[in-house]
Parts: sequence; structure tokens; C-alpha cells
Amino acid sequence: MKSYLFLIFSLSNFYAFAQHPNIIIGSKNDPCEPSIAINPNNTRQLLAGAVMDNCYASNDGGITWEESILKSAYGVYGDPVIVADFKNAFYYFHLSNPPKGKGNWVDRTVCQKTLD
Repeated sequence: MKSYLFLIFSLSNFYAFAQHPNIIIGSKNDPCEPSIAINPNNTRQLLAGAVMDNCYASNDGGITWEESILKSAYGVYGDPVIVADFKNAFYYFHLSNPPKGKGNWVDRTVCQKTLD
């Protein structure tokens, strides 16, 4: 019985200190200030954003990522916040940076929604 308990405690210690691998999801455009969300209905689906207009998507739990640049009619000026709902939608909030003559610099917060 003692050897059985020793084996259980030894293995539980091993897994308690295991480290997850660090995965670089993007390096173009000097990404910083990241935000990430996980689809609560499918935890293998993740969406991440980083300053200034970087967007990253993963469909395999974060092992691989696709990079894209976020676009908006109001402009994109960083400070991403990403949330997911229970209807498989992701919401990407960011500051605006409208083109000259179309508004004041950083004059609003924009929300973009995606189902894919």
C-alpha cells in the first residue's frame, strides 16, 4: 500500500510542475498589448489581437495560428479587447483612427463581430 501511495504522489508531483510550451503567434508589425479569447463551445478555437491592428486565429487549441491585419472603416488604432460568447461569436473591440477629414483622432471605440 505504501509503494502504491508513493507512486501516486510521485506522478502527481511530476504533472503539477509540468510547463506548457510557449508558442509565438506572430512577430510582424511589432505586436504588443495582446488580448485573447477562447470559444466556450469549442475550446480549440481561439482569437487573439495585438497592437496596432494584428489579428490571430487558431482552430487547433493554439498550436498553429493564422495572422491577418484588422481593417475598419473607422480605422484601427490598437488597444484590442477580445471576448467570445456562447453563440460562437467573437467580438474584437479597438480604438479608431479615422482617415483625415472623417473624424477626430481616436474618437471612438469600435466593435467588430465574427462568426468564423
